[in-house]
Amino acid sequence: MIEFLIALTLAGLSAANAPVSEPVPDNPCPEGWQYVMSEVRRGERTVPAVAARLGVDPGSLAVWNGVPVGARLHDGQAVFLCRDQRPGSVGFPWRGRLRGGVNIDANGDGRGCGWVMGPGRVHTWGTPETVAAVSDCLCRYRIQYPDAPDVSLGDISRQNGRRLSRHVSHQSGRDVDIGYVTNPPQTDGRFNRRATMSNLDTARQWSIVKCFLDRGNAQYIFMGWQALSALRRHVESVPGERDYLRFFPRGAQPVLSQDQGHRDHIHIRFICPENDSECRDRR
Repeated sequence: MIEFLIALTLAGLSAANAPVSEPVPDNPCPEGWQYVMSEVRRGERTVPAVAARLGVDPGSLAVWNGVPVGARLHDGQAVFLCRDQRPGSVGFPWRGRLRGGVNIDANGDGRGCGWVMGPGRVHTWGTPETVAAVSDCLCRYRIQYPDAPDVSLGDISRQNGRRLSRHVSHQSGRDVDIGYVTNPPQTDGRFNRRATMSNLDTARQWSIVKCFLDRGNAQYIFMGWQALSALRRHVESVPGERDYLRFFPRGAQPVLSQDQGHRDHIHIRFICPENDSECRDRR
């Protein structure tokens, strides 16, 4: 079937007097990608125009179809492209989707190493990198403080991403909400206690935040100003930790950010995974 469709493509190009460099191979896509067919729509006629609609690079589209980037196309002509099917984040955190997401609560019991979720929470799908980071840092917290309360774990994304109620972002598997470590603690996996300078367990909280910073893939960590101020004081008081002040507001690498909408939970956003072809950041 694919040979037949390719033949139609090449025939169409010949009819349009467009030069063909080489026959399109059976499947030029890398492992983990899918080879799919589309058609030239009325008025497109050029490789860049078709590529813009399909959201692919014009040069890649030309290679996939064995034609020059400047080739003239005709309405209804079959074109082929490679679609990334590997797990990953598509688009922006506030306008995107999740491809092949991983569920941090795979067994559905609402508990994991160092964390607990409130009843009914199901939007716990993220990129493999997001789930790995959250699982690692909260489990390290549990190992370091075996008698500490579990951290309340909030939303990540829907299974396929896209808009999630009560959130502006959380659309592409790269955002996660986690509760603060307070005394007394938040309970039942809920964000039912605001963090203040007086109730934040700074040593335990810093162990979690520091883990995310050390992993190197946290893009932003949003916190209320009292919690952020308490952590800053803690870091300033611990010998050997002052280098981490560069991650605080006005530092050289301000990953930590003050946001009064995050007084009862921390919001962490991760950078685009390496080699994720469709992931987008603001910058």
